Amino acid sequence: MSEIEDGVRSVPEAWARTLAASIPELPPMMWNPRLVLDDGTFLAEPDGWLDDVGLAWEIHSFRHHADPAAFDDTMRRQARMTGVSVHVVAHTPRQL
Repeated sequence: MSEIEDGVRSVPEAWARTLAASIPELPPMMWNPRLVLDDGTFLAEPDGWLDDVGLAWEIHSFRHHADPAAFDDTMRRQARMTGVSVHVVAHTPRQL
């Protein structure tokens, strides 16, 4: 239940949450926050977010990102974030 309360939405994100929490140098990560630009325009909902450094952590599972339309959406979201100087780090569940 603590993962759900923190905003975690999948098993791979729960693994990532455990991994991030085990690294003492990292500040607390927010999970699936809704990011908006200064003018209120929606930017993205990255899986993990470190506000202190503007870092988005994306967990790209094959199940949700493998078909062509989902992959295109993933690439557009990543481009939007990098376009406003967000640092994006992406992993697959297998890499975790």
